[in-house]
Amino acid sequence: MIGKQINCYLTTNDQRRLLESIHGDVGCVLIKRDHDQPYRGVESFLKQEGDWALAYLCQPSQVDRLLRVISEGQPDPTLIAAIQFIQPMEEKGELQAGRFWYAPIQPSSGDWFRKPDEFVKWAEAVFRISRRQLASLGDGFRIGAEAKALVESGAVKLKQ
Repeated sequence: MIGKQINCYLTTNDQRRLLESIHGDVGCVLIKRDHDQPYRGVESFLKQEGDWALAYLCQPSQVDRLLRVISEGQPDPTLIAAIQFIQPMEEKGELQAGRFWYAPIQPSSGDWFRKPDEFVKWAEAVFRISRRQLASLGDGFRIGAEAKALVESGAVKLKQ
């Protein structure tokens, strides 16, 4: 298996709380864009109305490098030292799953090699924090506390 992933249902508040927890424990920067601005690094984790779904999480030390790569076009996620983050979407009473994904290995000259230990250890820590903070739905998906309460109350439905 090339990559590791966590599929998750998060409200805007769940996302903010999770990313703040990751930031506080191991450090992270959200690389995101919206309709008006190109990709940029932020440490304010509240999802905004115009945000594009595709974002990235990276170590603070990797922000400039990742922004340079992204400025050249959509990067191959197997080649970057970042976690691809498809932000969950809430629309018309439905919560669509998001996803964290990263590859601990990368291709080079026809073979696969482990990415730098600093990145892999950081990404594994991000996944541990995420698994600890999000409840398992038992079907390969996880859910934030607020999203779970909304589903249980019937206020929203889950959409895969």
